[in-house]
Amino acid sequence: MKIQTVLLILFALISLKMNGQQTEIVGKILSEKDSALIGATIIVNDSIGTVSGRDGLFAIKMKGLTQAVTLQVRRIGYETLDTLIETKALKTYLEIKLKKTVYSQPEVEVVDKKITKIFDKKDWVILDLKIYQNLLFLIYLEGDKRYVGRAKTNGVFIDKIAVREKYDRMKEACTGSLYFLARDGYAILKMDADSTSAFALEAGASINDIKDYIEPCLFKVDNKYLFKSYARHNKVVNYFRYNEAKKTELVIRLYDQAAAEVAQSYYREIIGMYYQAVANPSPDDIDAGIERENLIARGEWSGNLMDLMINTDIHFAVSYYQNIEARPIKTIEFKWEDEGYVFDHLNQLVYRISTRSGEAEALYMKGDYLKDKKADYQLIQDKARNINYLIDDKDQLFYMKITNDAVSLTPAFTIEEKFSFVKYVSIHDGVLYYVYKPNRTTPYTQIKTKKLE
Repeated sequence: MKIQTVLLILFALISLKMNGQQTEIVGKILSEKDSALIGATIIVNDSIGTVSGRDGLFAIKMKGLTQAVTLQVRRIGYETLDTLIETKALKTYLEIKLKKTVYSQPEVEVVDKKITKIFDKKDWVILDLKIYQNLLFLIYLEGDKRYVGRAKTNGVFIDKIAVREKYDRMKEACTGSLYFLARDGYAILKMDADSTSAFALEAGASINDIKDYIEPCLFKVDNKYLFKSYARHNKVVNYFRYNEAKKTELVIRLYDQAAAEVAQSYYREIIGMYYQAVANPSPDDIDAGIERENLIARGEWSGNLMDLMINTDIHFAVSYYQNIEARPIKTIEFKWEDEGYVFDHLNQLVYRISTRSGEAEALYMKGDYLKDKKADYQLIQDKARNINYLIDDKDQLFYMKITNDAVSLTPAFTIEEKFSFVKYVSIHDGVLYYVYKPNRTTPYTQIKTKKLE
């Protein structure tokens, strides 16, 4: 009995000592040319993660001892690495080299010389238009092909590339790069600084980069990137950044409590409908005749409401929830004169994030132009003249003036075409570029300009 007791105590002491120890993985992320890669994401066992810092260095600590772990390393523009590594020692050092993503593109085509300006073209469907580095970039359909094209701001065509991927929008990322986004992938524009040579599109590493990095990262303020995330059924917006210790620092939180409570109640109602449908199956259910088990009760539910759509009633309820109740609260973010701004549509406030203190201060909205809380607004910046505009879903363009304590709007122009597309609007050097359809029945679009006063 005494021997057994001693052995049990000894085993317990060993277990406590092992549980108190940590396995540490440290290393460096490099390119094939041995340059340090900053901003690479390193994930261990699909749960513990970090980002490589200066000189490409990273460190991850895990509780307890382990023989091996799964390791994933990814970075925009490079192939994702998935591997298994041994961690028999308390500290494991790794030097990881990532391969650059290779993307083959068709040769750049010089456009038809008969069409000298994009304003004269009438046989295309424009999917997006954006001014970037003083050039007009377009994604459009022509015939049975999809193209990415460039033109000068005076409308003169430069060149185009035929693409297989279904890119349908562009986004200028917080790093300053231009991204072409599709539902299942993305690409990054590659172009010389002088913008005179041919351009190319480099495929991104992972579709998850869009929701994890490209969309949440807004801009840099006080030498730190500002990020955006949603919570509480998209009725809470958190604006945050990372400090030197790579911990998140909350800058602003916007919260629509009333809408969150409504969304939560509807969400619970869907869960209740699912429980009832599992307990009382109907011949009309989508999975009628198949043995059914409650995913939630078994702890196997992923959290995706679409997994619960086992009858028509739940299908309609989930569709309504996703289209109405789960819509994110309306905000607009932009950077102007080295300071960040967040427009809170719900409370009619604009928050300015100071580069001096890094803190946010509230500015008041002057005027009654934005009182319609159901309307949608889009920010447009004329970077050539350093002027900000807002355009609403009724095609009304407003000039924005920012002072020390307030933001005011003045009507600037109204697009008169009945079939215009508000989201395809850009302004450069006092000229408004917008896309419209000449009539309701035609599938084709055209580009028009307007000199602003």
